[in-house]
Amino acid sequence: MAGYASAASLKPLHGVSLHAVPVLPVLARHLAMTSCSPHTRVSVVRAAGCCAAAVAAALAWAVVAH
Repeated sequence: MAGYASAASLKPLHGVSLHAVPVLPVLARHLAMTSCSPHTRVSVVRAAGCCAAAVAAALAWAVVAH
């Protein structure tokens, strides 16, 4: 139980980063199958950069909470 208590602040970082990793490849595959313009595809992928921001926020929270 002590291991869970000592690493509890790292759980959000693990969850966010673990689930953010497959987002871009899945998004790229999906966009490749659509008839969107290249400009639209790039805009959508840039918007997906929110995943990187979420990982950074979770990392900051883990550092502050630990």
